[in-house]
Amino acid sequence: MKHMRKIMALAIAMVMVLSMGITVFAAPTNVNLTVPNETGHTYEIFQIFTGDLADGKLSNVTWGVNGAGTEGDLVDEDVLTALEAISSSTSTADQTTIDSILTALGMTKANLADASAFKKDVAAGGVESVPTGYYIVKDKDNSLTNAEDDAYTLLLISVVGPTTLTAKSEIPEVEKKVTDVNDSDATVEADQDSADYDIGDAVPFKLTATLADNVSAYKKYHITFVDTLESGKFSAISALTIKMNGVAIAAGEGYTVSTTGYTGDVAPSVDGFKQTIEFTPTGDYLPASLNGAEVTVEFTATLGPNAAIGAAGNKNEVELEYSNNPNDVQGGEEGKTPKDTVRVFTYKLTVNKVDEEGEDLVGADFTLYKKVPTAAAGATQAGTKGSDIKAEFDSSIKADALEDNSYYVVAGTKSGTTAGSEFSFNGIDDGTYVLVETTVPAGYNAWDSVEFDVEATHETESTDPQLTSLTGGDLVSGDFKDTGIITTDIENKQGNVLPSTGGIGTTIFYIVGAILVLGAGIVLVTRRRMSAN
Repeated sequence: MKHMRKIMALAIAMVMVLSMGITVFAAPTNVNLTVPNETGHTYEIFQIFTGDLADGKLSNVTWGVNGAGTEGDLVDEDVLTALEAISSSTSTADQTTIDSILTALGMTKANLADASAFKKDVAAGGVESVPTGYYIVKDKDNSLTNAEDDAYTLLLISVVGPTTLTAKSEIPEVEKKVTDVNDSDATVEADQDSADYDIGDAVPFKLTATLADNVSAYKKYHITFVDTLESGKFSAISALTIKMNGVAIAAGEGYTVSTTGYTGDVAPSVDGFKQTIEFTPTGDYLPASLNGAEVTVEFTATLGPNAAIGAAGNKNEVELEYSNNPNDVQGGEEGKTPKDTVRVFTYKLTVNKVDEEGEDLVGADFTLYKKVPTAAAGATQAGTKGSDIKAEFDSSIKADALEDNSYYVVAGTKSGTTAGSEFSFNGIDDGTYVLVETTVPAGYNAWDSVEFDVEATHETESTDPQLTSLTGGDLVSGDFKDTGIITTDIENKQGNVLPSTGGIGTTIFYIVGAILVLGAGIVLVTRRRMSAN
């Protein structure tokens, strides 16, 4: 019995010793994989390989749930060699590299689209416990429908120890600008967020889209300018031109381009337009020359008769719709930028005609002239020299402020007639003006015409530009920015009784009349006394 016990103990010892020499495939260690913390995104995790991870390298590599081979089978050495060659030959995980990796794995994007992910619907910033291995992380298809200011990430491929992934997505930007022109001194201020114009002026706008920095990751890429003019405030859009990096847009090396949407000057829009520009590669992917490129759309819109006066301004907006999924070979999924806003201001001059007592006075009429640099300047008519304008008036009109060597145009749309006492000139902008009383009320002296400046300031760099001041110069003091209506009283004084010589005048008639009245009184008194006696 003792011998049997010794034999069994020895056998057990030998088994233990032998077992120490046998190689065992240890189960991969579980580690945390953290998906990108991009608000609004939902991710899927695809398990390609599992294995033992040390110093960034996998050993004992077997196919995972979503790999091209059978789950649990050893991965062929030639697959691992091909992957290692790709890893050592590139420093950036661009779209071409991702395609090379998928090809080496015997996989395509379609495989991922059709597969049931190892981990699905992982929220932004989510942490998942996964075995050490080789994983692909992607945005869930169609999870960013109607996304604002967002884009899908490129496929994220990682050998996983404890890992936090960072999204690889880029989005374009868009801005809208307006050019401001002072008709009187011909100064031009381009690329502003605000401007002021006369009603009837053609206002020049420019839209600029800066393309995403990863357009070269797309098989097809489009942008759509969605431009909106405040309804009813503009009468026409025309003269639209499109440029790429400052020159007329055209096909380039490695891509073709098409534009759709704008109907042209034949049928101008009054509320805005949509302009789509689509880039299609001549090879697999679009060229890197499109990364960060600038596309501009320039056009004019006429400020219409229903434009808002003053601080409210006339708002104009643009937003950009754009391809936002580099993993979508059709380029159909799209995002949308925030809107960018500009404002166009216009103003009004109101003249109240009063007498010396400040009471309303009818029978006058006024004309407002704007000084312009040349005979061809001005929005509504050609300029006319001040001397020619003065010649149209009779001698009772005081129009000395119309200088002989300057040109003028009739400014604003006047409301009011000689039957009333209030006259408004609607839809004027900044500049130098002359107000002339072209009809003088009967019995009153003409008012002296005056040259004055309408001066306005508005925020030229702002996400919500505002009118900050509006003054009437030498015509009237005060700031009229709240209403946008420069208001003043124009006083007429009654004509004078002038002295005269060379005739008997009226005095003799007064004296004779007084004598007759006095004589009649004396006669009446004398008769009453005689009757009393």
